Amino acid sequence: HDKLIQMEREIREICVFATDRLMDHVWERLSPARKQALSSAASQPSGTGAPPTQILQQSGAKIVSFEQFGDWYNIGGFELVPWLELIDLAKWDYAGKQAAAAVATLQKQEQQKAQQLSAQQTHTTSNTNPRGAGGNGVPYEQPELNRAWTRPEGYAA
Repeated sequence: HDKLIQMEREIREICVFATDRLMDHVWERLSPARKQALSSAASQPSGTGAPPTQILQQSGAKIVSFEQFGDWYNIGGFELVPWLELIDLAKWDYAGKQAAAAVATLQKQEQQKAQQLSAQQTHTTSNTNPRGAGGNGVPYEQPELNRAWTRPEGYAA
């Protein structure tokens, strides 16, 4: 139980440290006018030395965009929080991963074959009628032939 508590404390400390570094990164890239506005909103006079994390949190601003986080992560944040890579399950190597990929490939191939077969059957059945549009076995798509192959008036079938 003590090891679990210690591990939770260490993870929390790492998260707080990483968050502080992220906020420093965001703060460094803000314009002076934006820094002033955020400091005012946080009731912190500009230049008081208050940590960026504190100013950004107190200002109530929505502070970190996906792009800002990605920039921070790619220029070094990945060294602080490498475990974030575990969120992407595609990077996991787990038992049965290859078998699951093979099954997915087979299912996709079977689906494609079924679609092709269905398309062929639809094409075949929609193009012709055993008795044709005029009852003569000529495909529907050829009306000029339907006219040419119709039975003469008075001809008994």
